[in-house]
Formats: sequence, C-alpha cells, structure tokens
Amino acid sequence: YNGLHFFNAISHGKKPWVTTFENYIPRGAHERGKYKSEEKYINSAIQKLNSPSCKKLIALSNYAKQSQINYLQGIEASVYQNIINKIQVIHPAQQLHIQDISEKPTHSHIKMVLVGADFFRKGGLEILQTVDKLLTEGKNLELTIISTLQYGDYASLSTLQDKEAAITLINKYPEHITHYTSLPNKKVLELFKVSNLALLPSYGETYGYSVLEAQACGCPVITTNGGAFKEINNDDCGWVIEVPIYNGRSVPKDNASKALFSAIVKRDLESIISSIIDNPEICKTKGSLALKQIRSNHDPEDRKNMIKSIYDKAFL
Repeated sequence: YNGLHFFNAISHGKKPWVTTFENYIPRGAHERGKYKSEEKYINSAIQKLNSPSCKKLIALSNYAKQSQINYLQGIEASVYQNIINKIQVIHPAQQLHIQDISEKPTHSHIKMVLVGADFFRKGGLEILQTVDKLLTEGKNLELTIISTLQYGDYASLSTLQDKEAAITLINKYPEHITHYTSLPNKKVLELFKVSNLALLPSYGETYGYSVLEAQACGCPVITTNGGAFKEINNDDCGWVIEVPIYNGRSVPKDNASKALFSAIVKRDLESIISSIIDNPEICKTKGSLALKQIRSNHDPEDRKNMIKSIYDKAFL
C-alpha cells in the first residue's frame, strides 16, 4: 500500500493518508473560536482534513464521530460535508481470552479489579471509599488495584491529599486489597480471567480499552456513561452508572458537579456490589453476554477486513 495510517493525528504531507481518532481532531485543540492563538493551527488542520490526500477518517466510536461533527459546526458547508463524508465508525478489535464463561473459576467471595494509571480519573477513590464501607459492614470481597496512583488529572482534579487518603485505605485492609504499581498485560489478563468483576466508573474517558479486555475474559464491568462507554457496555453485559453528561462526556465542570458525580458513583457502586454479593451468579450471566458482545462487535477478522477495504480504495 502506498499510503499512511495515523492515530489521533493529521498528515501535512501529500501522500494519501487515513487516520483513526477517539475524540475529535485536531487532537488537543480547544473548540473553534475560543483562543485566537489556536485559530491558525485549527484552520490548517481542517484544510488537511478537507484535502484530497485525506482519504478516510476512522472514528473508534459513534461518540467520536459525533464529537467530530460537533467540532466542525459552522465551517463552510461544502468543506463540512466533504469531511463528514469521510468518517466511518470502526470499533477496535479485541480477541477473546476465554471462549465460554464455564472456564472462569468459582469463588467464595467477590473478586474485583481496577486497572488504570490515572487512578483518580478512573474513579479509584470512590471505589476505595465504597469498599471501605462494605468491608466495615462485614461484606466478603477482594479488590486488586493495578495503578501508579497518578493524581492531578484534568477530570478528577485530584491532589496529593487524595493520594494519601487512597494509600491509607489500601493499607487499612491488607487481606482484602492488593495494590500493584504495574503488571505486564499478560498478568492483567490472567487476573481478569479469575475475577468476577472489573471496575471503571471513570470521570472522563473517550473510549475505555480495558473494558474490552475485561469483557474478553468474561469479566463484566461497572462503568459510567460518558464517551463511548454505552456503546461497549450496558446493563445486560455489565452495569452503567448514569452521571450527568456534558457534550457527550462525564467530566465534571466545577466543584459542585464533581461532588455530585462522586456521590452518584459511590451510591451506585455500593448498591451494585451489594447486589452482586447477594447474587454472585449474576456475574457469570453478564460475563457470558460480555463475551458475546466482544465476539459480535470486536472480532479481529472483521476489523481487519474493514481496514483492508479502506486501504484498497484509498491507497491502490
């Protein structure tokens, strides 16, 4: 193939190119018209998207496609239509790591996993506070965290004080909470395979790739409802916590909305996890449907054929 394929990027060359994106592009730019200093860059990027060398824009989700459409509102009609016509939604490929839910072990307690470097953006503190409450009440559960406990992200606006609070809670329950700073991906997948439940009640996520990995291990996931979450997770194959949405995302806009987000997540986490403790078989039921979701919507061979079709038209 005589062409280039980018991810979240735009080509400034003349060789034919396509790009895959998870939000809108140009990535990192604020909305048009907000900062005068960005207008030259944004206008140049739009010209590149409109150019004949740009052959296809591959949105990872319908959320990404809509974000791009929203971003381009108000530009010249013919340019807008030309760019929009190039967009095609192709969700990521994900191979199955087990074939049937019967491959998962049965436990005497609930085993939960949280994966993510941006611990607080992933809802990590809310998870720990909920687990603390449930353990204090005598509930039988186990939480494994794989995270560097990074703080200060754009969504949760977490602080060093939050990190210290998280470490205190982790150290409070050495028999129930295990923390790894990092693990090889193979080990993470092995953990998903033997766990009942994955947790990602995120403040802000454009996609949520670890959801797919967990589902491919028959591990249903608790997510929030922002970004592409509701395209890959639902209350049949997992659980979705409904929080306020702003322009398709769940990122709180101020301290009041952050407090509301946190309160909703903790309330619903407690309710969902308690219901799972009362009826642990629900994880196998939903885990089986999670495998079906991956098989139906993320089959690697299907994704390969879709990309090949794009390349055949764009680069040959």
